Amino acid sequence: MSWLDLHMHSSESMDGEFSPEEVVSIAKKAGVMVMAICDHNITTGVKRGVEAAKNAGITCIPAVELDTQCGGRNFHIIGYGIDPEQEALAKFGEKTRRQKEQNGKKRMTKMREMGFFFEEKEVLHYAKQGNIIIANIFQAILEDERNLGNPLVEKYRNHDMPGVDFFWENCSKPGSAGFVAEGNLPAEEGIQCIKAAGGIPVLAHPGANMGENAELFQKLVEAGIEGVEAFCSYHQNQEDVFYTKMAKKYELLITQGSDFHGKLKPQIQPGSIVSGMEEEIYKKLCERMERQGKTDET
Repeated sequence: MSWLDLHMHSSESMDGEFSPEEVVSIAKKAGVMVMAICDHNITTGVKRGVEAAKNAGITCIPAVELDTQCGGRNFHIIGYGIDPEQEALAKFGEKTRRQKEQNGKKRMTKMREMGFFFEEKEVLHYAKQGNIIIANIFQAILEDERNLGNPLVEKYRNHDMPGVDFFWENCSKPGSAGFVAEGNLPAEEGIQCIKAAGGIPVLAHPGANMGENAELFQKLVEAGIEGVEAFCSYHQNQEDVFYTKMAKKYELLITQGSDFHGKLKPQIQPGSIVSGMEEEIYKKLCERMERQGKTDET
C-alpha cells in the first residue's frame, strides 16, 4: 500500500459513496498520509476534505476532476491546488450537469436498443441527484429477471465492478455498441478553468481512455495539461511505463491515484496504487503548486 493517493472521490461526486470526512477517515486507516479528493465537476466538498484531513493529522490537496473531450474521446482532467470558490469552475460544473442530464436519457435509449430490459424508476433509484450513469442502468439491468440468460449480462454478473467493467468494454469508445457521445466541453476549456482557479491540470487514467495513443496524447499536451496520472487502477505495467515515458518526453508531472469511489468500484481501495516514486511525485507536485501560487499573486 502507498501513503500517497492523489485521486479519490466523495459523495459530492455523482458516483461517490462516502462523505468527504468519511473518505479522509478511510484513507487514514489505510495508511494514506497525503491525498486528494477529486470530485467530478464540483468543488463543494473540497474545504470539508481539507479541514477533516487537517484534524486527522494528514494532508488533503484541494482538487477537482473535470469531464472533457478531445479528438472525439472523453478525458478527465484533474486540477490540483485549486481555489474551490473560483467562479469559472462553478460555471463549468453547471454546464456539465445540464449536459449529463441529457446524456442519461440517451444512455437509457441506447441500452434498450442493445436488447436490455429495465425500468426507469429503478435506474433513478440508483442515480444521484438525477445524474444517470451506465453503472446505474446496468445495476437495474442485473436486477431485472427479463435479462436472465443474456450473455452480455451474465458475463459481468459476478464481477466486482459489473457496471464499471461493462462501461469500459462496451460504452467508452466511439464505435462500441453502447457508446453515447458525452458532449463534454473541450479539454482546452477545462484546462483553462483549472488554471484560472490557480490549479495544475493533470490528465487522469489516460490508458483507460485511449490506450497508448501518442498522437492523441500530444494533442492534450498542446491543449495545456501539465501532468499525467501514469500510475492508476486501470493501467497494466506497460501503460505505466508508456505514460511515464510520455511525461518525461514532454516534461510533465507524474502522479498516481486509486480513483477510490466506494461501492461503485469496491475492489479499488485507498492507497492501492504503488509507484515506487511517491517521494519524487509529491515533491514535484508541491513545488509546482507553490510556483503556481506565487505566479497567481503577482
